[in-house]
Amino acid sequence: MRDGLLLCELHAHTTWSDGQLTLPELVDLYGRSGFDVLCVTDHAVRLDDPAPGAVDSWTWPAYTAAVRAEAERALAEYDLHVIQGLELSDNHEDPDLSAHALALGLDCYAPVDEGILAAL
Repeated sequence: MRDGLLLCELHAHTTWSDGQLTLPELVDLYGRSGFDVLCVTDHAVRLDDPAPGAVDSWTWPAYTAAVRAEAERALAEYDLHVIQGLELSDNHEDPDLSAHALALGLDCYAPVDEGILAAL
């Protein structure tokens, strides 16, 4: 924290979904850049979504373990607080029916299969 201000990234993706950086690479980038808070919010999509990569109920335990391990490292090495989340992505061909919402501080997986309102 500098001058009473927090430098935060509240929406960052990794290779767990459509990001270009691995989770450790993302933590190192933000940690070396002096950020205070990093929210890792990879996509969660409906099972029928053609998204090439997303966190789902099967990968959630491994995703959670990876984010928690990196959160410990980030705090020790950079004093960077890592918050686990998801970008709940309900994609449709009609953009008026599509919605994305960030869910931060999740302890359990939030499925999007029943739509964005049910996920929230």
